[in-house]
Amino acid sequence: MPISRGSGINPDRAELSSGDRPAAATDAGDSERRKAAGWKAISTLSADQIYDLIKDEQPQTIAIILVHLKTRVASDVICQTARMKLKQRWRYVL
Repeated sequence: MPISRGSGINPDRAELSSGDRPAAATDAGDSERRKAAGWKAISTLSADQIYDLIKDEQPQTIAIILVHLKTRVASDVICQTARMKLKQRWRYVL
């Protein structure tokens, strides 16, 4: 039964039962669970594996990933990045 404007009930704030919820509302919960599972999966990787995953990403993307890692792992990834950049520079010099 639709809620009319004159009923004293604000239709914009009316509660919906779970069966009446829009798909986007239920998908939001699933999306959050998938994101959490993704971060958990990344946190189980070694620094070398994470480096291999993110080495070609934009700096902003790398920063977002590093901020979610344990400090020690993030530090190791940054060191790996610095080592690889030095190798690339020396390759051109030699």
